[in-house]
Amino acid sequence: AAGAVHGALSAGSLTTTYTASQGLLLMIPNMHKIAGEMLPTVFHVSARSLACQSLSIFGDHSDVMGVRNT
Repeated sequence: AAGAVHGALSAGSLTTTYTASQGLLLMIPNMHKIAGEMLPTVFHVSARSLACQSLSIFGDHSDVMGVRNT
């Protein structure tokens, strides 16, 4: 999804995307590309606890804090 956002931003569009915690971690490389090119976008994140073995319903902000430098 972040690759599509990056492509749309490069073409001059205004974009936003909605994602959950696990999807946000997969977007990190593209988020660095977007930030490096200084392209404006908005990521809406439903912050949940990152679970190793199963899905978790508990709230947590560790995923958002992990990508705050982008």
